Amino acid sequence: MIVSNQNKKLLIKSIRNLFFVLVFGFLAYFLWENKVTFVEIFSKFSVVSICVGVALVLAQNVFQFLLTQVLVKPFGISLTLLEALKIGFSSSLVSSLFPMQAGVAVKAYYLSIRNNLTPENFLALMVAQKTFRLLTCSVIAIVGIYFASFEVSKIATIACMLILTFSISLFFLPYLAMHFYAEKMTAFSISGKTLASVFSGMKTILGDARTGLSTLVLNVLVLALNAMLFLYLFSLVGQTASQSSMLVYTAAKFVLNIVAILPANLGISETITGLYAQFLGTSMALGVVIAVYARILSVVVFSVGGLLVYFLHREGTGACIFRRRSKTTETTAPGPWQ
Repeated sequence: MIVSNQNKKLLIKSIRNLFFVLVFGFLAYFLWENKVTFVEIFSKFSVVSICVGVALVLAQNVFQFLLTQVLVKPFGISLTLLEALKIGFSSSLVSSLFPMQAGVAVKAYYLSIRNNLTPENFLALMVAQKTFRLLTCSVIAIVGIYFASFEVSKIATIACMLILTFSISLFFLPYLAMHFYAEKMTAFSISGKTLASVFSGMKTILGDARTGLSTLVLNVLVLALNAMLFLYLFSLVGQTASQSSMLVYTAAKFVLNIVAILPANLGISETITGLYAQFLGTSMALGVVIAVYARILSVVVFSVGGLLVYFLHREGTGACIFRRRSKTTETTAPGPWQ
């Protein structure tokens, strides 16, 4: 039986929605069954601890948003800080509420309309960003495993080495593809020409040493701040976690978050944090509650920060606060995705 593309899309969407309902339902049931633990832990979070948590979440995401500003520079696009924050807050909020990394579509649309970034270059930007993230996570996890001395350190180290090898191979992929298969890709179909354009865009980003160094530094800061956040949250409930084990946990969580099927990987972060809590010798429920608390903080930061940046970026206001405007934001020509 032949299934039309429309029916396939409908089937995939139905399965994804069902999966979301099941995960959300299981998480709600888990929290209800552990409501005593949930209330007890939340009662330990004072106004001061909430402010500290918000500050750590905000700092982490500001550095995360700056990655976009850094990665578009090789394409001749110079975003202001306020523009980078506007893109980051809006796309992160959408990703927190909708599945399949819907926030990526928001980011792509903005960069296309305001800055005329082509779809191929945007895809190259996303692949390069995930490549740098994989590289950073694998190196940090290996360092953490070395100092943590896990019982499963050999297995974990092998997994990290495989991820590290894969991420390094991605750096060479566009160069090898363009060197050996450029003519074949551009000579045949439209998809082949698109692929060649994506590889060319990746070469533009990966070949810029300053961009690569800045991206690695920002990734390290993002992971470090996330580790500090969860170290702080665990300390509030009386659980002491080592910095090395927290680095491994954070790196693993970030790797799994690269492909987000559900909104903000709902259930994935909670499960990993719960398992980490068990590793520390406490209940899984405590870890899940801490992950839920961190998720709430993130949504609040994205919502409030997004509204604030939106009003600051209204016509004239952004120019007064951040003088350097984007080189391409004055254009009124329709973007390549329109």
